[in-house]
Amino acid sequence: MEKELGKLTKLDTLRDLWPNEEKDFTPWLVDNIDILGSAIKIKINPESLEREKRIGSKELDIFAIEASEDERVIIIENQLEEANHTHLGQIITYASGTDADIMVWVVKKASEEHRNAIEWLNNNTGENKLFFLLQIEVWQIDDSKPAPYFRVLESPNNYYKETQTKTRASKEHTRSRLKLNEIGINTGETITFTPANIDVIVVDNNQVEYKGEFYSLTGFTKEFMPEEQRNESGAYQGGKFFTYKGEILTDIRDRIEKELEMAEE
Repeated sequence: MEKELGKLTKLDTLRDLWPNEEKDFTPWLVDNIDILGSAIKIKINPESLEREKRIGSKELDIFAIEASEDERVIIIENQLEEANHTHLGQIITYASGTDADIMVWVVKKASEEHRNAIEWLNNNTGENKLFFLLQIEVWQIDDSKPAPYFRVLESPNNYYKETQTKTRASKEHTRSRLKLNEIGINTGETITFTPANIDVIVVDNNQVEYKGEFYSLTGFTKEFMPEEQRNESGAYQGGKFFTYKGEILTDIRDRIEKELEMAEE
């Protein structure tokens, strides 16, 4: 018996779903950042997302940080129309202003010259700077709900092959977010935010309390980092700026992991 199959159709008008880029598409993308992350094979920390982040006199659509030990800075510029020189210039400017590591340009359509421009950037800006050009599409099967799809038009050379290789090689050694109880710090204990010499109270594995307000380690760092010690990107690995009994939290984790490795040998 022949099975009945649905018909896959690409919808022509993005504006039917997102009439306004700033008010509709950007908020949707923030809420569904995992879809974009899957397209570029990079896990994005949803807690790090900032909309309309001011860079000089302009505003970047989305600022984010990679959900990994490296915490690479990610910038995302949206364009629900055909790619143009203005947005190409903006993403380069934003990359400079944030010292970003990963640049993502989302467009409705890209010409050959803009694809070539992103390819050139990937070939001439060093292996630590990654540029992606994505085309946002919407597909539908018969009368199903519209489904968004990010088509990767340009990416760093051999990026996906290298990513898969690194993932297989390091899968067993990938670090999760620093958890305070796993490094011997319990709820109710005090840790110190060293840049401003502020003592805070631990309330759970990654949250602290200060003056009745609750913060993640990274969130507290961003909020209370002294002006003269701030970096341009605004990206911080929180555990590097707190100490417990005089020892930096990330150093405690490194020490414990090394001790465990030695015990297993």
